[in-house]
Amino acid sequence: MSAGRQLKLHLQRRKRREKNKERFQLVSELIPEIARKAAKIAGRDEPDIRPLLVRVARVVLFSLGRNGTLRVINSPARRGSSTFSQG
Repeated sequence: MSAGRQLKLHLQRRKRREKNKERFQLVSELIPEIARKAAKIAGRDEPDIRPLLVRVARVVLFSLGRNGTLRVINSPARRGSSTFSQG
């Protein structure tokens, strides 16, 4: 592959990462506030919004369960495999 094509791909990926970062920052500020206000109006407890943040922002969320298991939420769900190591 030529250097020009590689540079173009690199710049496209960087732009996409920056856009995703901006989207995640915006969503991570707005959705919790909306959830708080909606719960207050409805007279209910605040819902767990992490899965929604993951879906909207197109990121992968990792959380450690009480029993030591690792929970991975990926959106959009894509086929693939990953290798994890304990650090």
